Amino acid sequence: MLDNWPSGRTNGILVNFNIKENKIKELSSEVVYSHPDLGLQYESFRAEAFSSAGEMLNHFGIWDPRISLGSEMVYTDDTNFTIIFPFYDNLKTFEIKNVTTKELLVSVDLTNTLRDYCSENDYVDQECQTLDLDNDGIKDYKELEVHGMKWEDLNANGKKDPNDHGLGSWEIKLEGTEAGTGKEISITTTTDINGNYSFTNLTPGTYNISEKLKNGWIQTAPTTGTYTVKIKNGSIIKGQDFGNFKLGEVHGMKWKTSTPTARKILLRRVWQVGKSILKAQIPSQVRK
Repeated sequence: MLDNWPSGRTNGILVNFNIKENKIKELSSEVVYSHPDLGLQYESFRAEAFSSAGEMLNHFGIWDPRISLGSEMVYTDDTNFTIIFPFYDNLKTFEIKNVTTKELLVSVDLTNTLRDYCSENDYVDQECQTLDLDNDGIKDYKELEVHGMKWEDLNANGKKDPNDHGLGSWEIKLEGTEAGTGKEISITTTTDINGNYSFTNLTPGTYNISEKLKNGWIQTAPTTGTYTVKIKNGSIIKGQDFGNFKLGEVHGMKWKTSTPTARKILLRRVWQVGKSILKAQIPSQVRK
């Protein structure tokens, strides 16, 4: 066999497939520490690896996994098979094509597989430090971010329902301690028109994320009031969302009547109406 594994590299990508009725489906993928040599094979299929920029990194032939050779050739449809190939620099996509027709049979986006592996290992592997999966010109291990949303919880149930909308111009704060240096970090941002917010260009560390309440509002999510996140190299943390309910108001007027009895009747009626309005405007979750 021909050894075409990148020099000095040990990590590979293992992808499990199924082929049935000339259709190939991805079953799973993972990063592995061992690999076979990719030799010259008869090309029933052609495999191609691409970077996040769409550049072809390498290609090689694949024997038809439905064919078994022995004393006689056996053809079996609906077959599972495995391919292991190198963890190329800035790898993102793996494709298999029909050699004869050039038809694309399957395209595997490895973004989640690579990001999960590298994040768990704090991007210490050489291959991980080459990744730029979103192709924005910044290596992924340098992109440390926190994202979230602030929304109006119309029924105060602590969950974002379809009718709940984002709240713009609310203040969100991130504060904590930078890993390694112990430096205190405090950053404030404001939600956009859709209620979204982001903290980018962060450094590794443990941080607390909170919101600044406005008068007439109460917080319904999260139940803990704040979030605590531990940020490592390459961390992109999402879903740090805040729900808020706007309290209702009751307005009325007090006036002088001609007799004490009339005043008592009118005041009792005003009190009863006020209680009904307030009860209707504030959900049971809040009244408790």
